[in-house]
Amino acid sequence: MGRLLKPEEVADLCGVGLRTVYRWIQSGALPVVEFSHRCKRIRPEDLSEFIESRRNGLLRGNRKKRRRR
Repeated sequence: MGRLLKPEEVADLCGVGLRTVYRWIQSGALPVVEFSHRCKRIRPEDLSEFIESRRNGLLRGNRKKRRRR
């Protein structure tokens, strides 16, 4: 098994905020290894699959449209 990533590291790698990473985790979109309620880690393979699935979804036009204000 390789090194596991902290949510903060995933946020840095993806260029998003930490809250976004926790939303991905909470929704089940990004799998985690949970050692305790406060200690979550992400396998690099799971992050790669997550990114690939998002990239493919966006290329197919599955983006949600934003509402104009």
